[in-house]
Amino acid sequence: MKEIMGTDNSQKMGNQIEQNKKRNVKCKGIPMRHTAKVPPEIGNLTKLQELYIGYYNNYKGRIPPEIGNLSSLVRLDAANCELSGEIPPEIGKLKKLDTLFLQVNGLTGSLTVKLGSLVSLKSMDVRFRRRL
Repeated sequence: MKEIMGTDNSQKMGNQIEQNKKRNVKCKGIPMRHTAKVPPEIGNLTKLQELYIGYYNNYKGRIPPEIGNLSSLVRLDAANCELSGEIPPEIGKLKKLDTLFLQVNGLTGSLTVKLGSLVSLKSMDVRFRRRL
């Protein structure tokens, strides 16, 4: 299984995603401080099973709604990486998702009722939503 490592800008990460969208890949952030946006191209990785972009990485901006296209996603860990905005309702389309970690971010608004559609969800943490 190939891994796509986070990069120091979202365009570079988007290019890596486009090159690997038909393969089984894991997407991990690299353990160093950098700032980027989660690119909308992430939604093209429909075979992606695990997405770890949290901790030590600063992904400014919102979670792109294209995240809802990741129909094979089982784990999403985007904790403590300075995301902002609301949790997109498209996350509710991730029927295989069993782990959702979004804690310690700048997320705002109410939790979307679409989270109730996550029939495989076993572990979720969205606490400590902080203002940036």
